[in-house]
Amino acid sequence: MSGTLPYAKLYTDDAGVTHFADEALPWEQTIRNAQPRPVWTTAFQDAQRLGYLRAAAGYFSPWHPAPCKQFVMVLAGSMEVEAGDGETRVFTPGTVLCVTDITGRGHQTRVVGAEELLLVWVPIP
Repeated sequence: MSGTLPYAKLYTDDAGVTHFADEALPWEQTIRNAQPRPVWTTAFQDAQRLGYLRAAAGYFSPWHPAPCKQFVMVLAGSMEVEAGDGETRVFTPGTVLCVTDITGRGHQTRVVGAEELLLVWVPIP
């Protein structure tokens, strides 16, 4: 395995409009405990807390900036996020979003599909 762990980043431009950007963390091969097979890790990101969020199918949160910069990882269900520029992306289990749009109009979020959304969020500096 090589390559990167892709994630989407939601950010605010100088005009206060949010946009998506595609970014990635590189995988680093490591050998642990003299195991013959390597594992791959990414560099640690600075974080101090983590929390979980559950939202029912059909939940909708209108335009809002993020409460803080944070990584959001979807564990179950699906959410649709609309940026201020009109681009919409759907995040499903295993996908990662880095939310940094703490100023401006922000974004809209909706739970899509019939399943409850479960995500973990990790504030970052």
